[in-house]
Amino acid sequence: MSPSMNTQLTREVGIRSLPGAGNSAYALRAFSPGDTVLHDRPFAVLLSDLQRREDVRGTAEGALKECCAAVVAYQPQDPAAYWHALGRLSCPSAEEVSSHPVVEVVAAICDCLATVHKGKPLFEGWPDSSSEAVTRVVLTWMTNGLRCNSATALFSLASKINHSCQPNVRWDSGACVFVAMKPIAQGEHL
Repeated sequence: MSPSMNTQLTREVGIRSLPGAGNSAYALRAFSPGDTVLHDRPFAVLLSDLQRREDVRGTAEGALKECCAAVVAYQPQDPAAYWHALGRLSCPSAEEVSSHPVVEVVAAICDCLATVHKGKPLFEGWPDSSSEAVTRVVLTWMTNGLRCNSATALFSLASKINHSCQPNVRWDSGACVFVAMKPIAQGEHL
């Protein structure tokens, strides 16, 4: 199934470039508080909560290792559609990636897998299995993943709604919908 088929067709939410934030979702019409702004279906789901900041032992390092391992182990049903959709999501810049704590964890995972695989491709369908490329994939999941109960999911449209300290929509993780919290004007970023 192609990524475009995973998202309900909508004439209510569009995507455009927002300086400093990459591609972002915006309202194509006005919404009232309580209106469903977007109902989206994920193109990829990890049965792991990537938003968790601590592991069962209460350590941030353990949670980071679990997150990296979950992303690296993910096997999409349709690799071509997955890579296409993943490539359309925002990812931190090369400078941000090189200084992120996930770099060392991913490098260790890739070194371990390279030893186990002995020259064979590390990941089925991965276009590039270098430590840098894997780090970008992990950070793309961490940046764009939305919590859905105890899982993390990536969406073609919903993952493009930016974080805000004064949000105009709220995420209902059980129903996979964004709901208007206050009046939203046509053209306003979500």
